[in-house]
Amino acid sequence: MKIFPLKPLSTLDKFNNLVKIIENAKPKKTPVPDQEVEILNMKISRRELHSMYRDCMKQLSRDEFNKCNK
Repeated sequence: MKIFPLKPLSTLDKFNNLVKIIENAKPKKTPVPDQEVEILNMKISRRELHSMYRDCMKQLSRDEFNKCNK
């Protein structure tokens, strides 16, 4: 059985492979953070909703009733 020697790729071959991969890749979907959503008959942007959620979670972690003390 004859084993053929492996030839390392040249820098130009590596670059060409990378270019082909980039060209064939699907474009990324960019999220739209300012898209409006309707919650409880209010229209709020997603960014505002996320910041409200984050603030509420911070407040809950600080509140006494959230801690289970016996």
